Amino acid sequence: MNLLPLYFSALTQKADKARLSQFKSPALPSCEYHRTLLIAPQHYQRYCRLINWPAEQALHPCYLQMVSLPLQLKCLTTATSPFPVLGLVHRANQITLVDTIDNHAEIQLLASYADVRPHKRGWEVDLKVKAKQDKRVVYEAVSRYLVRVKAPHVAPAKPPKQTYQWALPAQATEHAAIVATRNIGRQYARVSGDYNPIHLSRVSASAFGFSRAIAHGMWSLASMLSHLPDWQHAAGTAIQCEFIKPLRLPGTARCFSQAQAGQQQFWLTDNKLSAPHISGVIQTGA
Repeated sequence: MNLLPLYFSALTQKADKARLSQFKSPALPSCEYHRTLLIAPQHYQRYCRLINWPAEQALHPCYLQMVSLPLQLKCLTTATSPFPVLGLVHRANQITLVDTIDNHAEIQLLASYADVRPHKRGWEVDLKVKAKQDKRVVYEAVSRYLVRVKAPHVAPAKPPKQTYQWALPAQATEHAAIVATRNIGRQYARVSGDYNPIHLSRVSASAFGFSRAIAHGMWSLASMLSHLPDWQHAAGTAIQCEFIKPLRLPGTARCFSQAQAGQQQFWLTDNKLSAPHISGVIQTGA
């Protein structure tokens, strides 16, 4: 797949301010894009090395969503899409392992719009990815993005300053430290195809208001899952998370979890435990 035209479309995609500034939710395009994928062992091994996952184990739950990025970009840049690509904020993610995936068989990937809802800063839009083998769905993932716009439902530009309060549960167990090197954004971009400037360097990130480059959210999530023990990579497993605080590069994050009643909560926190970068839960038998 030639990605250059797609990247150009993404860079030049403008917000449809007339549609996004209305009180009602903008209509979603009815598009669906697909591709047939045969996992390349070398590519998958490079990915596994970046996120510290044994390549011989079951397929990492974030991999198919990562390789679906071109399909998601096609959705976002389709002719009737009102959303810009630059400036999107990945706020939340959901992955469901519907059935066993054969790493050596062809996979049909499909991406489409799923939902849109108002947010105090604009609109939240969901993009859904499905993977099929032998015409049956084996995998589903939903990415939730925030589109910042001025609209009647949007809160004032300068809301009252609030202090973020969060405390790690006392029963949480620490598993590992995740080291995000200065160049991890560029390394992950070469594998994932996600060349968002905020991840590549301090200079490119500064153009979008960041003092330093930040790690890809999907790299942070994948690395987090790689360090969690005792969870089932089996059919019926569902992983949900929110991306809360960017992980600045270079930086170190700490991995915690707490298991209870058929689910495992997890947190990727900063070194001082003052706030989570990611907060989520893994449920089995979904």
